[in-house]
Amino acid sequence: MTMRLSITSLLITVFVLATVGLLWAKTQAASGSRGAEDRPYKVACEAEARSAADCKVDWATYIGWRSYHAFCARCHGSDALGSSFAPSLVRRVDGMNHGRFLQVVATGFKGKVGVMPSFGDNPNVMPKANDIWAYLNARVDGELPPGRPERFEGAKERAQRGD
Repeated sequence: MTMRLSITSLLITVFVLATVGLLWAKTQAASGSRGAEDRPYKVACEAEARSAADCKVDWATYIGWRSYHAFCARCHGSDALGSSFAPSLVRRVDGMNHGRFLQVVATGFKGKVGVMPSFGDNPNVMPKANDIWAYLNARVDGELPPGRPERFEGAKERAQRGD
């Protein structure tokens, strides 16, 4: 009876570990398989770019950078890598879905160290939340180094036309 119980326990353990492993692999593949057309940003950097000054971005990503620096950088750092009292958004946003990001921006967040205020009623933040999302995703994906990016020529006009 003990041998049968041990074999059953072993088989259940193997099954659970295999299932967890497959789910983890699927999650990793999904997060790393985002094609250029699925990205909320457009970035083009010179070879060996070390600063965003060596990169050009679309209008939304540029506005996201500006808005991030106006409202988020004082806590999360100018490079989005965090500070002594607020986390790295490069790490925090990695794997976060867009809906959750918008929820946190709108309602705030209470963490272990401190509290992020709600920006839901801030007319300077919420209309730019998708742009901030674009900027942060460019940082998360490693496509945009720290610093102030340049805009693609005509980026604002294309954005206004809806191109």
